[in-house]
Amino acid sequence: MLDASYPGPQQRGAMDRLMRHQEQMEGILRAGPAGKDEKGKAAYRAMRSYERENRRYRSDTRENRAVSTGSSSMGDFAPTIYMLPEYAPYRTYGRTLIDNLRKRPLPETGLTFAVPLITQPTQGVNQTNSNTQGANENQTVTSRDMTATYQTGVLQTIIDNLNVSQQYLDRVGPGIEGDMIVHDDQQRQVNRSLNIYAWNQLYAAALAASPVAAVLYTDTTFAPQKFKAQAHAAKATIRKTDGTVAYPTHFFGDADLWESIEGAYDSNGRPYVVPQGVAYNPIAVGDNNDAPEGYTGFKFAGLPAFADEAMFTSWSGGAASPGSSTYHPGVIGAFDIASYWMEGAPVVRVLPQPGASTLTVLIQSYVYAAYVSIYAEAIQLIFGTGTQTGYLL
Repeated sequence: MLDASYPGPQQRGAMDRLMRHQEQMEGILRAGPAGKDEKGKAAYRAMRSYERENRRYRSDTRENRAVSTGSSSMGDFAPTIYMLPEYAPYRTYGRTLIDNLRKRPLPETGLTFAVPLITQPTQGVNQTNSNTQGANENQTVTSRDMTATYQTGVLQTIIDNLNVSQQYLDRVGPGIEGDMIVHDDQQRQVNRSLNIYAWNQLYAAALAASPVAAVLYTDTTFAPQKFKAQAHAAKATIRKTDGTVAYPTHFFGDADLWESIEGAYDSNGRPYVVPQGVAYNPIAVGDNNDAPEGYTGFKFAGLPAFADEAMFTSWSGGAASPGSSTYHPGVIGAFDIASYWMEGAPVVRVLPQPGASTLTVLIQSYVYAAYVSIYAEAIQLIFGTGTQTGYLL
């Protein structure tokens, strides 16, 4: 058995001898004690006794111990593996809207930012106003003075404060940096707050316009074809409103609204949202890019469709007048002219002294930003009873 356990020239011969021995023992057992001398019979009885002992050993009749990895058994020798560098951050929606707004540098100073907007243009007229040659020549031409106003935005300070112990900063680990975990989370929360602030300002400007920059969609259920028709009506409003006259560039909806559109189908079970050229009756075309937020990969009513959950958070949190807080508005906008978004570089401050007596460190992450609405009518809201929560997927 020893020779058979190690590679070498003797291994094969040893294996052959073991196999011959096994065959001989099995032959003795099969032949039984008949015809054997006393020595052979004794060998047979010994082998049978060995076989019985083997069977008894395998029959669980012997005493044994059921050792497991339970906490009351041997679990201490199978400790939990903490995969600290692979920590899972708190995921939340980000800055989809503000990443699609028209950008302007944030000035180095100032708390209020004003952009002049012409509210009444000069007046171009037809002096002659006749098909008769020479008619009305040398007549007084009507004139009108231009008027303007300021569209203003106020500086916002979006900040995230966190108190941590000095021990956390010094001793957290192994394999990770505690301050980077804090920074990553604070950045996510600041971006979320910036985005919600931008939606608040967008809604306020659209709802304060006169008339309100909104197209109502009233229905007793959600019908994506009718909603699409209202989206086209919103596009037409932006294109024809004198003083604005722009072409829309984006469609925005929250997750519930967009998934209700993308999941819609006709009475024959044919989907309305399809890859380009697949069906004759699509309401949106493209290819799903599986992103949780941002560009969906589709065009809706001829516009790139974006999903941003912050728009419903802002709406249901107080900007819902004159609609219900349960409505899920869609937004059609000419985002290339509608507003300015100004944002400074993020600032991180570490302040150990305020909590020096307790070894508490204050970590701050903040950003200065401002939203300035320029053309309120260039953003059109689509909402109504047909978009309320109970009617969507």
